[in-house]
Amino acid sequence: MGHTPVSKNEVENEIIWKYKLVTVVGKSVFYRSWYEAGVKYIKDLTTLDGNLMTLNIFQHTVVIKTHFLQYLGLLNAIPASWKKKLKNNHKENEINDCENKIIDLQNISRRC
Repeated sequence: MGHTPVSKNEVENEIIWKYKLVTVVGKSVFYRSWYEAGVKYIKDLTTLDGNLMTLNIFQHTVVIKTHFLQYLGLLNAIPASWKKKLKNNHKENEINDCENKIIDLQNISRRC
């Protein structure tokens, strides 16, 4: 993409492979078998709640056998600021959901 992502959506849609911001030992990476299995974007490594998948979940979701050091190396290559955006957005959504439920309850109580 060529720029630093500023939102969760932008982070999720960042390409993993051959990208200067996602590096292992200072070099961009490309795992052909992962790419061919459909792993292309950061969102392909995350759960719905914004967490990065554990190796076990990843292997069952994508059905790829990989060594845990290879997987953890790639997760560690994801910039910390991106990981924070993934997590913070999920927390903001939880807060918004709670606020909406409180408002709904207040509206219901006003009707009674």
